[in-house]
Amino acid sequence: MDFRKQILSIFLCFLLSALSVLAFSQTPNRKEWLKQKKTQRKYFAEQLAHLQVYKELLEKGYDIANKGLSL
Repeated sequence: MDFRKQILSIFLCFLLSALSVLAFSQTPNRKEWLKQKKTQRKYFAEQLAHLQVYKELLEKGYDIANKGLSL
């Protein structure tokens, strides 16, 4: 009986760890499968917007570094 409990507990640990990995993994959704071109354009537009914000922040940072904080 001890052996069965050990096997069952090992199996349950494996099952729980596999389920937790699946729960937090990023899998493609239906839109990404069926409308790949449109979804890709949407992601590129989002990425471009984020890069523009990053560029503005980077320019402000370089201005501060060049001019100083002027307290």
